[in-house]
Amino acid sequence: MEETSKTLFKNKYYTLEYLSEKNILIINAQGVPNLESIQKAWLKALEIAEEYKILRWLNNEREVKVLSSEGTKWFKESWFPMAVDKLRYQGINYTAVVVSDRFYTELSSKMSVDAMHKTQEQRFGKSTMVSKSFKSYEEALQWLLQAD
Repeated sequence: MEETSKTLFKNKYYTLEYLSEKNILIINAQGVPNLESIQKAWLKALEIAEEYKILRWLNNEREVKVLSSEGTKWFKESWFPMAVDKLRYQGINYTAVVVSDRFYTELSSKMSVDAMHKTQEQRFGKSTMVSKSFKSYEEALQWLLQAD
């Protein structure tokens, strides 16, 4: 069965899509997102995740050229702690990250995922997130569709 998505948010650098059949939130990023666009997109993603009780995330950074250091800092210091507090509903969160083929962007993505795990462990003694990095969108989506 072909999954159909609904676009819930869009700006110059981000598109947020929702796959209702499997309750997956897809965050597609591109270009060189600035701090304001990062904040708007990820705060909207958090709002959507709360509303739909999202347990499966696909963060597609394949088309990202550079992740800003201020954006990465904001993720670690503000968004992750907020997300950990707000998304405490039951279940394991599965996160598939499609990494950029640009070395430093890929490294930054992986460090951000590690920071989310550490934030959860510090606050609750354990992480409830299972994450995996992929080079292709199709592999990432397939992994999420089979996750349970």
